Amino acid sequence: MTTKIRAAIQARTEPAWLVAEHYGISEQTVWKWRSRDDVHNENRKENAVA
Repeated sequence: MTTKIRAAIQARTEPAWLVAEHYGISEQTVWKWRSRDDVHNENRKENAVA
């Protein structure tokens, strides 16, 4: 999912189920992106120091 789509999800005011249906994603994904402050992926893997 691109940052443009994530921003659009955050900006839309329709119910989550409708946004999810429009983009072909789950409601949970809509709520996840609406609750975030930005539209970038969070890096969940620590960088290994060699």
